[in-house]
Amino acid sequence: MTAQTLLVYIQDKVGFGLGYGIPTIGLVVSVLVFLLGTPLYRHRLPSGSPFTRMVQVFVAAMRKWKTGQKSPWMLCIVTQVEETNQMMKMVPVLITTCIPSIIIAQTTTLFIRQGTTLDRRMGPHFEIPPACLIALVSIFLLTSVVIYDRLFVPAIQRYTKNPRGISLLQRLGIGLVLHVIVMLTACFVERKRLSVARQKHLLDQDDTIPLTIFILLLQFALTADTFVDVAKLEFFYDQAPEAIKSLGTSYCTTTISIGNFLNSFLLSTVADLTLRHAHKG
Repeated sequence: MTAQTLLVYIQDKVGFGLGYGIPTIGLVVSVLVFLLGTPLYRHRLPSGSPFTRMVQVFVAAMRKWKTGQKSPWMLCIVTQVEETNQMMKMVPVLITTCIPSIIIAQTTTLFIRQGTTLDRRMGPHFEIPPACLIALVSIFLLTSVVIYDRLFVPAIQRYTKNPRGISLLQRLGIGLVLHVIVMLTACFVERKRLSVARQKHLLDQDDTIPLTIFILLLQFALTADTFVDVAKLEFFYDQAPEAIKSLGTSYCTTTISIGNFLNSFLLSTVADLTLRHAHKG
């Protein structure tokens, strides 16, 4: 929250030198605390990469070696095959959740860009830095998680008899529906923004469109993903075999990474297409 509000304000009003210097000092302190606490941590010897265990299964399956071979690249144990099978079953969910990750990535790119063109005044002497809007995602996420756990889950448990209230896949499904609503909202806001810009002939990059920045509030609030982000992390960790839980968790971060790459490709493609035929993009 501090990075999304105070540091953003400092970068916007003072400069990026101080804005980057403050978190740098924080990182140095964090490293020192980590090093001082190292003797207190529980250390476990590495037992090999879980990814290697999966690759061994695929290599052994492609190679039709005699069953008498003892190399793990030629003959795998049943547990190893079952672990690989379980991880592969989660790949469709991984692919599906890449799309919501694109929307999450747009909160730090396209949505912020929209905010730079709007009226950011809040009172006579204060302007909201556009990047501060990201704090709304954190605020609504923290609020909605509490409401979900303390109110929604106990209420729905009476009917579903599920300790989680609803299943993780149902939670993901609800999240996907909410993301559809987010994009519909963003679409209508963008149409309104462009309409006013054309009517007022405010088509240059430095022009301020006479619309309050708070029209973006709903699309930032709904993106606070209590459903998809939380559910996919729980799902991948819960469904991963005990020996390779870390690989299951990495599925979640993989969807975020792919979503950011796809978002960059999408925005650059749209910008390129709208630059054609003498348009400004």
